[in-house]
Amino acid sequence: MPLALLREQLIALRKQAVREQEASEAQQVLSTLQTRDAWLIRQLSDSVPAEVRSELKKKLAADRKSRGSKAELDVDLSLPRDLAQKLATLEGTLSADTMRTKELLQAAQEAAHELEQAERQLAAVPDEQRVRALVEERQQAMEAVAVAQDAVNRHAGLVQEAETRRSRAEVDLERVRQRWANTRIREEELQRVITYAEKARGTLERFGHALLRKHISSLEVAVLRSFQALMRKRGLITDLRIDIDKFTLALTNQDGEPIDPSRLSAGERQLLAISLLWGLAKVAGNRVPTVIDTPLGRLDSRHRQHLVDRYFPHAGRQVLLLSTDEEIDKRLLERLKPSIAHSYVLTHDDTTFTTRVEPGYWWTEGERHAV
Repeated sequence: MPLALLREQLIALRKQAVREQEASEAQQVLSTLQTRDAWLIRQLSDSVPAEVRSELKKKLAADRKSRGSKAELDVDLSLPRDLAQKLATLEGTLSADTMRTKELLQAAQEAAHELEQAERQLAAVPDEQRVRALVEERQQAMEAVAVAQDAVNRHAGLVQEAETRRSRAEVDLERVRQRWANTRIREEELQRVITYAEKARGTLERFGHALLRKHISSLEVAVLRSFQALMRKRGLITDLRIDIDKFTLALTNQDGEPIDPSRLSAGERQLLAISLLWGLAKVAGNRVPTVIDTPLGRLDSRHRQHLVDRYFPHAGRQVLLLSTDEEIDKRLLERLKPSIAHSYVLTHDDTTFTTRVEPGYWWTEGERHAV
């Protein structure tokens, strides 16, 4: 029964265990929401305005923040997940044992009081019949006392069992305290790792921004020169700037007025995209193979000729050019011949549903061009 003296503390401990369990579940939900929100942002197409993206990020962050407040605890004892259930069971057991013990003690007290009254009556009245009656009552009372004593002995065993359970609970509590202490130690170690990792990440971010600012001007010049080399309207774009925060392009004409890239024609936007890739390759200096797939579909003849003369031969150390028969015609093929190592035709067979690779070009079957 000593555990009954700690009932308020046990109730407080059970409430703390319930709060920690709810906070743990809320933290798991918050982690899932963070993964879902990151995935949702990545699913947005590039056509979605930056303002919409920013507003959506703010709303998702606010939602996570409101949910995250439920996962915060003023005090975190890192209690076991099943402790609340164990304490609830212990509370029911203590209540039942307390009530039964009170009943037995009350019965023993009443029996002792009746025995005392019977003895007084026997001493005061010497009448034989009354004495006999009193003796019988005394005998009955003694039997009742024996029964009550047996009940007391029985419940003394229950009290002993409760003592044993209390001892086990103390051992479990000590084990929990030890685990909590170990957990705090691990948390402090992890916190130190996180702190130093944050410092390292901040240093790397500052280094990345400095490196980006250092090389962005070279990239701007390379992209502008590539675009001017491919455009037939030489005076259309005279300056090009790249925003290192939003990674957007700002174009300027010869009058110093800004030009919205979306106002360019489809062919001009395609040339701008090619110029961006060409400029990146020049600045990076990586000698990697380049694959160009059907690049002339939206371009007029002048732009096609510029790509054939100025871009394809210089796009990379090794270039694989894929085209249809309507893109690279005989005239453009003649201009490309000095830079062509091999030509192949992909022929589809409708009967066998296979594609054959044959040397040559559409009108020069079997022909090979070598530099």
